[in-house]
Amino acid sequence: MRKGAVIVHGTGSFENLYEGLNSILSVGYQTRLNNGVLLFIDDHSLLNNSNVMTVILLEHSGDDCRVEIISGGGGDGLLGWTLGNESRRVDKVMTIIDQVCQVHSYQLTDYFTGKAHSGR
Repeated sequence: MRKGAVIVHGTGSFENLYEGLNSILSVGYQTRLNNGVLLFIDDHSLLNNSNVMTVILLEHSGDDCRVEIISGGGGDGLLGWTLGNESRRVDKVMTIIDQVCQVHSYQLTDYFTGKAHSGR
């Protein structure tokens, strides 16, 4: 299991991240929360014949949007190896977030350390 979390600072960050992630990723299911949304993405890897589930939480508070990504699974295929599928899924989502932030000039902060996020 792999995880990542950032806070995106900027007006409209929640809406723009939501649209950006939905337009690029194959979201299988989503559910609305009081102040956010959960996105569920189930990917099948042909490389090792395994499934990886990625869950993304987008939660807004004022002009900020907290994004948490959890990816797990894999290992059911060839010899039970994941071959880094979980990390690649988290990296892919973070790359999309970075792209949206660059387009809209948003600032990123690492949720766990509070330091400026350097991007991918």
